[in-house]
Amino acid sequence: VSSRCGASGEMKSSTRASRSQKRKAQDAGIESSKADSPAPGSAERAALKAGEAYSPLSRLTVQSKLTELEGAVAELRLRCEASRPNLVECVKAAHAALQAMTPLVKGLDDGAVTVEASGLLSAESLERQATKAKELLSKTSKHKIGKNAKDNLAAMPQLVDALECPRFFCSPDNKYKKFVDSAQALGQETCRRAADAIQKIAVANPEGSKRVVRTAVATPTNETNDAKKPPMVPSATNGGMVDKMWAVLDRHFNPRENKVQRAVANALIALDEHEFIIGELTKKSSAYIANADTLDFRQNDTKSDKKLLTHGVVDVSFPDDRTVEKMRRWARHIGELGRHYGEHSDILVEAGATQALQTALAVSTRYFAYERLGDREDGEYPNESQKIGHFNPGTVHEVWEQCRPRSLVELDKDVCSSICVLLGSGGTDDEKKARRAKMARAGAHDALVRMLDLPQPDVRDALNLNMKRPQGNLALVHEVTRRAADAVCKMATDNETVKELILKPVGKGEPNGVSALKILLERRDNKVQRAAAGALIALDEHRRLVAMINETRAKIVHLNPEDKNLFAQLKQSVRTLAELAKDTPSTQPQPEEQENKMVDQVVSADAVEAIVPLLTLAKDIGEDRGPGIGDIEKEACYAIGLLASKENHQNRIADAGALPGLVALLKRYPPQMSGNVAPSVARRAAGAVTN
Repeated sequence: VSSRCGASGEMKSSTRASRSQKRKAQDAGIESSKADSPAPGSAERAALKAGEAYSPLSRLTVQSKLTELEGAVAELRLRCEASRPNLVECVKAAHAALQAMTPLVKGLDDGAVTVEASGLLSAESLERQATKAKELLSKTSKHKIGKNAKDNLAAMPQLVDALECPRFFCSPDNKYKKFVDSAQALGQETCRRAADAIQKIAVANPEGSKRVVRTAVATPTNETNDAKKPPMVPSATNGGMVDKMWAVLDRHFNPRENKVQRAVANALIALDEHEFIIGELTKKSSAYIANADTLDFRQNDTKSDKKLLTHGVVDVSFPDDRTVEKMRRWARHIGELGRHYGEHSDILVEAGATQALQTALAVSTRYFAYERLGDREDGEYPNESQKIGHFNPGTVHEVWEQCRPRSLVELDKDVCSSICVLLGSGGTDDEKKARRAKMARAGAHDALVRMLDLPQPDVRDALNLNMKRPQGNLALVHEVTRRAADAVCKMATDNETVKELILKPVGKGEPNGVSALKILLERRDNKVQRAAAGALIALDEHRRLVAMINETRAKIVHLNPEDKNLFAQLKQSVRTLAELAKDTPSTQPQPEEQENKMVDQVVSADAVEAIVPLLTLAKDIGEDRGPGIGDIEKEACYAIGLLASKENHQNRIADAGALPGLVALLKRYPPQMSGNVAPSVARRAAGAVTN
């Protein structure tokens, strides 16, 4: 009996192993009915996959593809040169020609074309056909669609398929490279004209086109997920036409393909898809904000109307990772639609994009995402290093089980990016100014100012805290703050009405935009400092600082030279002005006149004439009377060194009398002097003289 049971056990274990092996093989993309298929990762498996992907093109196959290509190009010429050309038919013919080229292009690249078949191919002939097809299609920009609405709607699926622009690659020394490049150009032109045709169909038949493109519905990719498990994987679609159009905008195109995205954006707006995503984003965000009040966030709260979440069960009334991922996608799509034309941004603002985005920004604060954001990789749950006294730990744990705090912070990042796009997209200066004022009146400035004053995540790693470029969750919060500062800068540029709104506190006990931006100047992230400085200059803070320096210096010299508060105020003003002039180098190449642009703006506000007299402040009031005079001299030297970083300002600084003052400081603070202030002043003064 024992031997029989042992044999049975071995059979069951081998059966389980074979089933597991077969399941892994199917997941790897190999269909096999045999239980002894090669193990995943083995050399046999790699050879098998390579054999399946490698499909040699014989002489007969190549001849067939060439015949098909010649017929498709001839059909395209016939359609494009007709007396009454139809744009839809031209795109369909071009798509057929592209499909005929695709096997040849891929075969020439990966070596699938046999030696015998390669004799049929001529690089010049193939390039000539691809170039001719592209030239024919490029002349159809002003062609109209057919008058038969039924035929136009029936062609929509094929037009959407034509949006999937292929990407062809080949080595630079390939003799067919010109043909491959021409085929790539034809693919981009086909995608662009297909989007134009969809737009024209949508304008001619709005309701019918909307009904056709929204036939497919979204289905989850992981069928094993049930309602009792947190859906951590974003959903995918089963090939819906609208989703294919959005996928084109999601791709990272090279500059030559920007025209494709513009055409697709035109088509989506013609289909009123912007109204759909704006409405969905507003609905979800408003529902989550309203439901946040029903959660038991308070510890020891005895109210019966508060709600506790159940462990392991996803409550759709509250944020979950899958839905937040959808919201992020909607927010990104708003930005992608408004990126290419100022007219698109105006349409989005009129449709309520500003209200939708600022509502989405409020979700993370209502669910305390930033307070719960820690430095743990496995999930930001309550830990000992965080203050959780005002939270109910059980409820917070359940909320973050179905929605991580990082997901909501990433939503804020995408929302701030889209707001920045709407504020800065194309159009005349007057159109931009009107759009920015409209967005500010809708409340966007309040939402952005709140994003400038975010709680910093709990970072227990001292190295990460002191890095110039933080990593992890701290870097994510800095990214949100930077994009919000960029948006504030664009909103306030040359717009006095918006500046007044940002200067006001957003709420009782909350800071205004200027005070929040000044705090950001002290962050160790260079990009955050650059964005904050640009926003402060757009708000004319450099001019207010120059006036404050002159006023405070006059009070010290003429009224009260021993007032510590005046000295502290003067030191802080000079330090902030210097930080505005510290224009960190950009990662992108810029024209020479655009480099250190912030220095030019600070100098234009008469900063040189305000700071140079501070070098002789000790002489004006007496060296022993001023408390902390050395700190002011150090900050003044630092500021002069930054302003002198551009050659065209050096003469102005010298004419203002900076050199005698700097030399006098070097004599007053010789290297052998001890203390904390003296070496710093001497070092800063020497650096200013050098610049």
